[in-house]
Formats: sequence, structure tokens, C-alpha cells
Amino acid sequence: MAEGKEVVLDRMGGFSSTATGRSPAPRGSHSLRHKTERPHADVTPDYVQSLSLRGADRELVRYLGEVGYATTEQVRQLFYPLHKQSLKAARQRLTQLWEWHLLDRVPCTGLEKYGLQPQLVYSLGKAGNLMLAESDAEGAKLRKRRGTTMLMLHNLLIGEWLVGLGQTGREQGGWDYQFFGERGTAVQFEHHERRIKMRPDGLLVLNNEVADVEIPLFIEMDTSMRELDHFRIKTAQYNAYFASRAWVPRFEVFPYVAVIAWSALAQDGRESDAANKKRQELTNLRIERIASKVKGAGKWTQGYTWLFARLDQAKRGNFYMLAPEASELVKVNLFNTGN
Repeated sequence: MAEGKEVVLDRMGGFSSTATGRSPAPRGSHSLRHKTERPHADVTPDYVQSLSLRGADRELVRYLGEVGYATTEQVRQLFYPLHKQSLKAARQRLTQLWEWHLLDRVPCTGLEKYGLQPQLVYSLGKAGNLMLAESDAEGAKLRKRRGTTMLMLHNLLIGEWLVGLGQTGREQGGWDYQFFGERGTAVQFEHHERRIKMRPDGLLVLNNEVADVEIPLFIEMDTSMRELDHFRIKTAQYNAYFASRAWVPRFEVFPYVAVIAWSALAQDGRESDAANKKRQELTNLRIERIASKVKGAGKWTQGYTWLFARLDQAKRGNFYMLAPEASELVKVNLFNTGN
């Protein structure tokens, strides 16, 4: 895998893993019980300024501005791992931020299809959006998500990957990342007199300052719900973007295109080893079919690389690479790049 070079980012925002905790904590149980009424507040800039916010609160708002949604467990792992009772601390603070209208929340029960525990899901509230609007007024108009449950599940799986990748990076030593969501990653460009809009699910820049390695990746999260021809269309867009050279002012090298897949499975009750194995088998088959679509639409003389992985593999940085002009997938690990 070729070593990445400096990425020139021209977008506001982004979430950095350096803002998160440094060690995991034991996992506790979750509950969907929650209050549904909160004190009324006249949410104005002065009101937001009056809130007693901590650094972790502000980083959580930034994170939700990029990813859109987070489960209680994801918030615990990202922002409260050093607390002795991290789950309790996360719950209490999340409730306070909800009461202040910084966050909104809903119960999400579709998570069990992906092997995750049903729990509360948080997104930006009116005050959270107003806070981000101070530095990105135009983006604030687009940031409030009113999508379907599938959009929520899709972005929560991105969050699962970010949590796992951050933990692996700390275990490996010296690795962190910066993540930009779909809104900040989307591009419009011209190719062969056509204007093309391309919307990756995100852009992640993995870096290790000591090793002087920086790896940009466009992210495509697959939840097994889309038709496979979606990836033929995506491949044509990436091919056009590469050929157009419109990416050159933003990147010194064209980012990898990383497809992370995780299949839904009808579930009753708690996740079992058998269910997890079945989900992995379904996802392996899904990846084979996606890679076939990509190869069918690809022009491998162009010079950019696709990566494919199940969600559980991608958390450890393990991918299968489809390099230019190659016909076979090759195992790679992102954290071994540059070694």
C-alpha cells in the first residue's frame, strides 16, 4: 500500500479522534427508558453562551455535526472511557445536554439487526445546531437531519467503525484520525462537459505524526439495503472524479475508496455467536458482489485503489485491496502502511 501524503482540506469542521478518551472501559447494560418532556427554553445565541459546557460536550457537538447520530454506548466509548463509572457518567451528562436542548434523542430498536444493543440515539438539538452555526452558518442550514431510520442506522454503523478504529489506533501507538461527514465531503465537478455531484459517506484522514504517514480514505458504508448496481454508479463517479483532476487542489494523492459492509440479519433477542457468524458470512458474500460491480465498471489503468472490509475487520484496519490493473483482492492493514 502506497504511503499517503499531506491532504489539503478546504472544509470547515471535521471531528478529530485526538479529542476522545485514551483507554476503553468495561461495557455496561443499556436501557431504552427515558424522559420525553424537558424544560422549555428560548434557544438564542445568548442562551447557548450561558450554558456551562465542558470540552467533551463541545467535541460531542462537533462529532454529531459530522456523523449525525450516536448511541449512548458510542458516546461512552468516545468521550467517557476514563470515568470509573463511564456508562453512568455518559447517561447523566447526555440527559443534561438533552434538557438544555443541545441534543435531541430517540429510542432506536433497529440496531439489533446489525448485532448492536437497542439503546437511545442522540443527534443535534436546536442549541447544538446554533452552536455550530457560529463557525459555519451555511452548513447549519443543512446539518439538521430529518432522515429515515435507515439513514440513522447507516450513520450509526459509521460511528461503530470510528470508535473501533480509534481504539485500534491507540493500541498501535501514535495513530489518530480526522473525519468529515457526507456534507463536508461532497463535491461537484465537471468531466466531459458534464457536471457531476458525488457524495461519499465521509472522508477519513488517518495519520501518524511520528511515522510521517497520512492516509486519506473516501468512505462508503454498505448496510446491505441498497441494490448492488448502486456501486456501479458510484464507481463511474469516482472514475470521473479521478480523471477530471478536480481533486488535485484538495489532495496530493487520490484517496483510497474504502467500502465497509455489514449485513442486516433478522434477530430475536440477544446477539449469539451463531448469528454473528451468519452475519459475517452474508457480509463476505456481499463484499464479493460489490467488488465484482466495481471491477466491472472500473478502469484499472487510472491509478487509484479500492478497499473492502466487513465492519468488524475495518475496526482493526484490515481491508482487501483492489489496486489499479489488478484482478485479485489482496489483504492489507492500514496501520502497517509506511512500516
